[in-house]
Amino acid sequence: MGLVKICAFGLGLLGTIMVWQAGGLIARQTLTDLTFSQLLFDPAFTLRVLGGMAAFLAGLAALTETKGTSWLSGISVFILGLMIAILLLNKAVDLDSYRVELIMLIVMTCLSLALVVARSDSAEVEGEDAASDDASANLQTA
Repeated sequence: MGLVKICAFGLGLLGTIMVWQAGGLIARQTLTDLTFSQLLFDPAFTLRVLGGMAAFLAGLAALTETKGTSWLSGISVFILGLMIAILLLNKAVDLDSYRVELIMLIVMTCLSLALVVARSDSAEVEGEDAASDDASANLQTA
């Protein structure tokens, strides 16, 4: 299994975990008389769901080797970082309560960077193989 597939699986898994945690947040908040529409307009919840879905889709796109995977993984990391920044700028929130999100941000950033590097390396290798095939075809016809 190559580095691209490992990074893709990791991104998909982290995206699934984030959406799963958002589902648990829905269950917990609805018990405290908060409606779903009020929860939907909470920036932390919305960004968690969007970041999780983007990470899952980035992992799925990388597994199927679709173009644009690097952009999608970068967008998911940006959304998660934006969520953490919004939460930390809120004065009522302490850093210890969002330790899991910070760890997920670090891991997703590493996976996204590894995905970008691995995809660019594989593109260079494919380009060199195509160039050598063209050169050998030109030699055979000459």
